[in-house]
Amino acid sequence: MKKYEAYKNSGIEWIGQIPEGWSVVPLKYNLSLKGRIGWNGLKSEEFQEKSYAYLVTGQDFNSDVVNWEKCYQINKERYDEDPFIQLENGDLLVTKDGTIGKVAKVANLDKPACLNSGIFVVKQTKGVFEQNYLYWVLVSNQLKEFVGFNSTGSTIAHLYQNVFENMPLTVPPLTEQKAIASYLDYKVGQIDASISAINTQIDDLKSYRQSIISEAVTKGLDPDVPMKDSGIEWIGKIPEGWKYQKTKYLFDIVSGTTPDSSNADYWDGDIPWITPADFKTEDHFVSEGKRHLTQKGYDSCGTKLVPRGSIIFSKRAPIGSVVLASNELCTNQGCLSCVSKENAESRYFYYAMSIFTDAYNMLGDGTTFKEISATTFSSFELPYPSKDEQLSIANYLDAKTSKIESAITSLEAQRDDLNALKQSIISEAVTGKIDVRDWKPNK
Repeated sequence: MKKYEAYKNSGIEWIGQIPEGWSVVPLKYNLSLKGRIGWNGLKSEEFQEKSYAYLVTGQDFNSDVVNWEKCYQINKERYDEDPFIQLENGDLLVTKDGTIGKVAKVANLDKPACLNSGIFVVKQTKGVFEQNYLYWVLVSNQLKEFVGFNSTGSTIAHLYQNVFENMPLTVPPLTEQKAIASYLDYKVGQIDASISAINTQIDDLKSYRQSIISEAVTKGLDPDVPMKDSGIEWIGKIPEGWKYQKTKYLFDIVSGTTPDSSNADYWDGDIPWITPADFKTEDHFVSEGKRHLTQKGYDSCGTKLVPRGSIIFSKRAPIGSVVLASNELCTNQGCLSCVSKENAESRYFYYAMSIFTDAYNMLGDGTTFKEISATTFSSFELPYPSKDEQLSIANYLDAKTSKIESAITSLEAQRDDLNALKQSIISEAVTGKIDVRDWKPNK
């Protein structure tokens, strides 16, 4: 793309040079920025499935729009409390808590709506901005850079209104704003279509991987073997020569715990300490977590080191994620470690546990969050082939799933490259690093 004829210094470190004729103006001078101050005692029962007005939270964002079907609703009295955060089609919403800087458009609004406390609404006041251009400015790196510049620590947990309203925005002439918005609608739309296609391929590969695992750990590797009903809902039919067995007869089940978090002598040592947040469903192995224990910390709390090859099972938040320990480690109370007995090949049972997530979740209890108890987990029944078959199935699945995971990793890298390209294109366009005034879509 060509450049503008002349540039000037914007005076903003993360924006850099902008075209002559453009300006940089703090958000508050041309736009209204409002957030809900508080709920004044709103009770949980006031969040309704059907009522007068939608109540939007950051979790209701579906890509770049609000998913009205997901929203809780509130009555007219609560809606009328604060007219400044009542929404209209065309408004832009920006999250200020949790994942800061998610942006969504208010569109297709079919009845009144207002905000929960974790979101700002940005409204036009002077007609200085073309609304779609403003959306692209807010999803560009400008907001991320601004938040980072104004963060006082390593992580900013909340975006304050008196900070956000001073965010500098690039302001081209309106005709150029429209050209930039049209260009980005087209270019980003193309990239998003490619990303969507890649995501579909990744999802298909993950489903294929799960089907291969499920078939192997419940049916074995011989397609002609006679089958029998296991009598267990989540296992179904198994080969005639197989049995099923409770987890506690295959493994020693080890619970973890947490040392006193306020005692500095217990932390930043060299003993790996794992929590459910340190691994995901897609992970195969785990070696260490975000935190390590000192020997004092380890001795203080009663957690226990488990050997390499142990299965680490997440008993809560979420239930059912499993990984294999690639070295000796210990865990917090959110994990159960399975140390193999003589009759169990841990790799086979790692694969078996990985496909029974729904069954494990059905056995979870709790009001604040669901958790499966060590007792319930220990009694969970698993398919139980001979030790030789366990080993053969594990070797087969290691080979098959590694190829699938390599393909997934390659696709994820392509997706990351496309996301980086998308962000670069948005940033270049809204800061005037490229001139799109004469751009026309390919026909």
